[in-house]
Amino acid sequence: MKHIVCTALGMIEVYLNNVLILYAKLKKFLDIRKVPLNKLIGIGTDGARKECRVNHSLFTVPQDNGLPYFHLFKCLCHSLTWC
Repeated sequence: MKHIVCTALGMIEVYLNNVLILYAKLKKFLDIRKVPLNKLIGIGTDGARKECRVNHSLFTVPQDNGLPYFHLFKCLCHSLTWC
C-alpha cells in the first residue's frame, strides 16, 4: 500500500551556510536513515533564502539533480510575520 509520511526525522547541525553543503548534509542524513532521496516529495522550511529562493537553493538543487516534482512547503507561521 502506498502512503505519504510527513514527519520530522531530526536536525542537522550546519556550520557553513552554503547551498551545496546543505544539500550534501541532507543527502548524508537521509542515507544514514536509509531514506532514498528519490522518495522525497518536498521540503518544509521556515522561508530562509538559502532554503527556498527560486535560483540555487536547497529547494531547487534537488530539482536540478533528478527530482523535477520536488515541492516547497513554507511555514505558515513564519510567512505570516511578513503580513
